[in-house]
Amino acid sequence: MCKNSWEFAFFLDFRGYVQHCGLGVGHFNRNVTNTSVTLLVSHDATALVSQPYTWRHSKLTGKEGDLDLVALLEEFHCRMLQQYAPYVAKTLYPDLFPAAEFYGRLTEEVRRIDPGFRMFFHPKEIDAKTEGDKQSVTLNLIAIPNDVFAELGIYITKKN
Repeated sequence: MCKNSWEFAFFLDFRGYVQHCGLGVGHFNRNVTNTSVTLLVSHDATALVSQPYTWRHSKLTGKEGDLDLVALLEEFHCRMLQQYAPYVAKTLYPDLFPAAEFYGRLTEEVRRIDPGFRMFFHPKEIDAKTEGDKQSVTLNLIAIPNDVFAELGIYITKKN
């Protein structure tokens, strides 16, 4: 992933830098107008490499100039969700895939009745009471994943 995304490599290094060397924010600017708020969070690459820290993944040199941390983080975040999370799921939690298929089939059954329905489990008997002409029903519903990976924020692409 570091070879394919400099932003990913940078944040692997930057995490270590922030833990062991210095602050994560070099510069912060907040600009407010009547219709918007704009934030700039950045750090100077030259200042980062001046600290005794090795940027082994990103090979930061200091020539990169002012680094827009929000823009870099956006790319890092996408890589984490779209590539790293599925890799971890496949490697460490392979049982998630059959579970996701099972819940997917159950969800399809529910949504065939009404596309807006959401699947819940009801593990107990329905508690129905009648007092005079008034009836009450108590349901104990458990929210379960209707799309296991999407609800974990993991995006799995199927290979043909």
